[in-house]
Amino acid sequence: MQALVEHKGKQFLVEENLELKLPYLGGKEGDKINIEKVLYVDDLKNKTFGAPYITNFSITGKILSHGKDDKIIVF
Repeated sequence: MQALVEHKGKQFLVEENLELKLPYLGGKEGDKINIEKVLYVDDLKNKTFGAPYITNFSITGKILSHGKDDKIIVF
């Protein structure tokens, strides 16, 4: 199963058991998150498209860790 979700203005293609790096979510490590902005779902039998989002459908995940990227200096 694949799904296209939107979080903080960015779109991510997610699958089952995929580790994904998302912008800050809030919460603590081990907390569950729920993303309700699902744009597309493919479950190998049916493909569902939202207009713009699929109603009554959400993706659930778990926060594994928090971190920061390297600092970028722009002149």
